[in-house]
Amino acid sequence: MARVEWLPLYSFSRWPKTFPLPGRGPKALDSDCLRRILENPTSFFLLMKLRQIISLIEGKLLFDADIEKEIPCAAASDLMSDVLAFAEPYSILLTGLCNPQVVRTAEMADIAAVLFVHGKVPEAETIALAQRKGIPLVVVKATLFEACGRLFQAGLKSCDVSCRLSRP
Repeated sequence: MARVEWLPLYSFSRWPKTFPLPGRGPKALDSDCLRRILENPTSFFLLMKLRQIISLIEGKLLFDADIEKEIPCAAASDLMSDVLAFAEPYSILLTGLCNPQVVRTAEMADIAAVLFVHGKVPEAETIALAQRKGIPLVVVKATLFEACGRLFQAGLKSCDVSCRLSRP
């Protein structure tokens, strides 16, 4: 198994009350999220690099992209409405869908990368769209269940609905 290097997100003593989102400005953290951070700060402040995730799940990057991105959590769904409702910004998305709508949804939800399970390779149109949007695409031979299990076992957290960034 690949060695995972965890990176601190912020010094806990200097944690801001807001979190910047690209193109949206700072968003306030809700009180439940802050309470959970205070109760267990080390579980919240860890990130995994995308290159480490690709290695853990034995994925194949479909085009040259930034794999040094730091990923706080993962979401898995074939329902793009669930992705919009529950995925956290900068997370990765694991899915069995291979159409351009997945990339469009990932862009709207600020998803850092999309991982296609079951060895499914998206069409050229979907790959070209992802390249233009700067969203890395990865193909994984494992099932959705197995890929999520490997990431969870390595310590990557699930996108947690109870600890969401509030949106005005």
